[in-house]
Amino acid sequence: MKLLEPFRHPAVVVMHLPGGFTRVRLFALGHGEGWWEIPTESIPHHLRNLGGKLLVTVSRFSVEEDDLIVDIRNQVHSVLVEALPVSEGQSD
Repeated sequence: MKLLEPFRHPAVVVMHLPGGFTRVRLFALGHGEGWWEIPTESIPHHLRNLGGKLLVTVSRFSVEEDDLIVDIRNQVHSVLVEALPVSEGQSD
């Protein structure tokens, strides 16, 4: 597996979905119409409220022929969520 520069995007919590996922709107992409569904457990408790502003970092990689499926799944579910710095969240 070749690891690439991760995607880092400011986002806002839009809704909590069944199955332990949360939909976040990426307000820096697609005029705010882009979104990701990320594991709710990746979001610190104090940032899970609807409207909460986050900085979401997800792994970016290219799969190689000898990669194990478990390793690929681990990369797909690798999400880091932090509070969005105030200066980034003001452009919302």
